[in-house]
Amino acid sequence: MLQHKLYFYGKFFLKTHSQYRVAYIARRTISYDQHESPTVPHHIHSTPTLKLTEKLPSSCHILIAGGGIIGQSIAYHLSEIGVKDVVLIEKAKLASGATWQSSGRVSLLHNTVIETHFAKYSRQLYEKLHKEGHDIGFHEIGSIWIAQTPDRLHTLQRQYSAMRALGIGCEILKTEKVVEKIPIINQQEIWGGLLISDDIMVDPVPLCLTFARSAIDKGVKIIEDCYVTEILTEKQRAGQYDRVTSAVTSQGEITCDAFINCTGMAKYVCLKTKSIGNFPSDIPIVHNPEERFYIQPLLDHSLLIGGFLRQSKPVFTNGVPDTFHFSLLPDNWDDFHWILSNAIKRFPILAESEYEILITGADSYTPDGRVIMNESAEIDNYFVASGTNGHGIALAGGIGKYMAELIHKGNTDFSTWPVDIRRFMRLHTNKRFLEDRLREIPGKQYSLKYPTYGMSLYRTGRKLRVSPLHSKLQAAGAVYGEVLGYERPLFFKPDEADKNYEDLSKQGTFSKARWFNTVKKEYNVCRKGVAIIDMTSFTKYELKSANRSVVDFLQMLCANNIDKPIGTVVHTGMLNEQGGYENDCSVIRLGEYHFLLVSPTAQSTRNMKWLKSHVPEDGSVLLSDVTSLYTALNVIGPKAKYLLAELSDEDFNDFARMTCQVSNT
Repeated sequence: MLQHKLYFYGKFFLKTHSQYRVAYIARRTISYDQHESPTVPHHIHSTPTLKLTEKLPSSCHILIAGGGIIGQSIAYHLSEIGVKDVVLIEKAKLASGATWQSSGRVSLLHNTVIETHFAKYSRQLYEKLHKEGHDIGFHEIGSIWIAQTPDRLHTLQRQYSAMRALGIGCEILKTEKVVEKIPIINQQEIWGGLLISDDIMVDPVPLCLTFARSAIDKGVKIIEDCYVTEILTEKQRAGQYDRVTSAVTSQGEITCDAFINCTGMAKYVCLKTKSIGNFPSDIPIVHNPEERFYIQPLLDHSLLIGGFLRQSKPVFTNGVPDTFHFSLLPDNWDDFHWILSNAIKRFPILAESEYEILITGADSYTPDGRVIMNESAEIDNYFVASGTNGHGIALAGGIGKYMAELIHKGNTDFSTWPVDIRRFMRLHTNKRFLEDRLREIPGKQYSLKYPTYGMSLYRTGRKLRVSPLHSKLQAAGAVYGEVLGYERPLFFKPDEADKNYEDLSKQGTFSKARWFNTVKKEYNVCRKGVAIIDMTSFTKYELKSANRSVVDFLQMLCANNIDKPIGTVVHTGMLNEQGGYENDCSVIRLGEYHFLLVSPTAQSTRNMKWLKSHVPEDGSVLLSDVTSLYTALNVIGPKAKYLLAELSDEDFNDFARMTCQVSNT
């Protein structure tokens, strides 16, 4: 059984809502059939009972696990394109996990283009549902991101340019314009801001139930109080691959052609106050990333105040309890007071508020702060759509549309590599790594977006994989970055460097970096002399067969001709049916039916998935990942052959370009 692990960390917000206590207490006592939302930002209301399915069928075409906003969106979009025999199961009640606690913000500012596309589509979809008469609390409110430093303003200007290119309504504001739009703000140290006029709010539970009702009307079966205990698979392609056959649930086994995992949630804190009568209701959502909080005005002069600490705390590290639905966590004033204090300093009017209750809930985060989605690398027809990092409502529409198209047609018009589950490896499910790394992920929501130049954004969860030369290179002054969990030298400290030089890789800047001259010297050595680069982290696959099967296999996959003489190195791409790149690699012919394939570190999981999904079913081609078996050094520069000549008795004068030789040193 394949397990996908999500761990749960802190996101905090304060809610000022005069009816919140009534709604919260009611949630504990009312029948779920009323489908009330305890965090409805506009008004407390009920909706007609959904026509849920009581008994789990014995089979279906597509099985969705998870009845939150993501699972419901996928079910909705599958039904919209005419896919039949879809079943959705929820271990508790619909929208009872992270969805019911959501603030309902639909922000169009995201770190990747694909997530921005998802949010833009979500906004369009929610407006369409609103115009069709669905009461989902749709409200065009807009948002302003405050800049308190020159670097933050530069970041916002870069984000503005990217958003304008995607057709999103936004504008860079000078300080006086920020104050004009937010007259109650303390304007000290404000350099300007970014207005995103297209940002909206929706009511999460009614939105989720709107998806569910539409899907049910088109034939989707939804079963509550049903959860998956095991995924059953069968071997295929000569045992190199597994495929989903069925799911064992708390209500029995159900066979399926495809399974979609939309489960998982994590932690946040909110504080209830009474309504603030003199707080303007026409100001936009305000994000203050330097002081790490946001304020979301609601229609009744109340507020949501939230934020992200630099370091968060894990909950549910051994799995979410079965009884944790429509549930909250213990109060956490120790963490929340810092966010509240910053909010009051920036908005002094908040000091006049009466705070009644602090509430702690849950949300989900991933090791790199991006969504996890697409087909699993290990199991065919096992799909994942989870880990939305606090942006579930904003991304749900786009994720649902993409996943429905992917499952129905096998491909989509989106390029989703930044959020593809295949960007991770099995080692990333290491519990210690997850608990360590995810402590800093929520805080990255408000981090400055400096160019990274291949450097790691993270200080936690390091040294998952290291080269055998790691300690020697570190002793020689290597400053390390990280790719897919693999530590790689970025540059070497000069002899005169101070003891803090290794932190230069983490000192972001939009101008000339302090390490620039060091890298320039290394570059010149590569151009004029000889240098050695540790390439051990590059992915290496060995392919062989007893006959021409491996040659025919690679000829079919590769765009270039690989049927070259033994010792030839061919650089090639592997293309999909649409002509897009699935792999960028070098193919080295070691023997008549023996090849070594080398590709970039970050493509490791994706490449193995692609190769395994096309390997001959008769078992004639043997495919092995041999990355860990070899230490690889790149000897580069015009004097490289002279260095090798000193270390070997071989003659390298006739060592032709794009060829390989085996020699002893």
